[in-house]
Amino acid sequence: MRDRVPNGLRDRPRSREQAIGEAQCLWKRAEQFCWRAWPVRVLGVDLGAERVPRHGQGGGGQSRSGALCVLSVSRPAQAFVRRSLTEAVRQLRTEVWATLPDEAALAEMPLELEPNASELAAGSRPQVVLVDREGRRYLFKLAPAEHIAAELFAYRLRSTLRCLHVPAARRRFVLPDLGEREGLVQPMIAHEEGRLAADPRAWPAVATEHLLREHPWEWLLANLDTHVDQYLLVGPHELPINIDWDHALVDLAVDKLDRFNMRSATVAPVRNLFYSEYVAGRVRSDFYGMLLEARRIETRISDRRLLRLARQYCDELALPADRRREICERVVARKRGLPAAFDAFVNDIELERRESLGMVPSRRTTAEQVTSRVQDAWQRLAITVLHDNVVRPGLKAYRRVLGVGERVFGRPTGE
Repeated sequence: MRDRVPNGLRDRPRSREQAIGEAQCLWKRAEQFCWRAWPVRVLGVDLGAERVPRHGQGGGGQSRSGALCVLSVSRPAQAFVRRSLTEAVRQLRTEVWATLPDEAALAEMPLELEPNASELAAGSRPQVVLVDREGRRYLFKLAPAEHIAAELFAYRLRSTLRCLHVPAARRRFVLPDLGEREGLVQPMIAHEEGRLAADPRAWPAVATEHLLREHPWEWLLANLDTHVDQYLLVGPHELPINIDWDHALVDLAVDKLDRFNMRSATVAPVRNLFYSEYVAGRVRSDFYGMLLEARRIETRISDRRLLRLARQYCDELALPADRRREICERVVARKRGLPAAFDAFVNDIELERRESLGMVPSRRTTAEQVTSRVQDAWQRLAITVLHDNVVRPGLKAYRRVLGVGERVFGRPTGE
């Protein structure tokens, strides 16, 4: 009796590319089965570094770090993280955000300077602390008109889908030694001490999921100024809440979404560290929540509302007609292309991950691989070293210079 072999494989001549393609297909099916079958799966992970067969090796072996395989988080566990995030967001909306005044209330409520307020450590603009009649504290930041309009545009847009966005309003206050000045006022919210760790493997799973879901918003609003000091850790799950969106629409000219998007040579989104660890195989994610958020934004925010808010932003800055038209066209194009952009982004980093782990042959040239490693090393240096030792001291000095300029020359901030 003839030995049974799978249909389609009997006496079938195959090229090397076909063999690799069939092996990838079999691997994918086995991976999907493991996702469905168990809460955790064994794929050779040592603290996140996957053990996968290298080309020319058998299915056995050790991980790239030399350790035997251990367990990795699977899709059922990711689903649990997403449910936990939903509950955490709902709790913060009820217990914190429901108590915060909106833009209209912030613009009208009586506020006064807090006596003996200490200087705040972060930020690039002169800041003072205000209090209301009930003792609640507010931050008043002197800022140029474009930063105020950008913060308000981001707040109004994100409020459409009830995002956890700190309310903001434009106000004018009479400040000691400065006279009447225009700036941005926001309520100060209770938060945990500390900030996101430099190692993404130490980030709580729920916090990581929230950080990934914020990426479509930051891309839509063209806000790449999302370094580690822009986030406060709020609530029992320590969700990273971005409290500063005053650089929204600044990076509209950046139209290529990748894991190396940076505000400047020394200012990079802290989320980029997670993507670097992901492509190296040291952390895992299915990115389902991020892809779902991109689709939610695209479907639930109408072009009409987006255009209305964009035109309001342009009116507040009295922009010329050609610049108004450019901004409106670009933000609508970004919104419409959000799902496709993030689908391509996830496909790119998943392919890069498989290539770096030896699951598939690399399609990149040697020059491209070297460039990617250099960019990885530089942005890691910028986030973990330069930010604390160069950027923060520089921003502090810049803030003091602006404050001295205000007192000496009496000029509005930003002129």
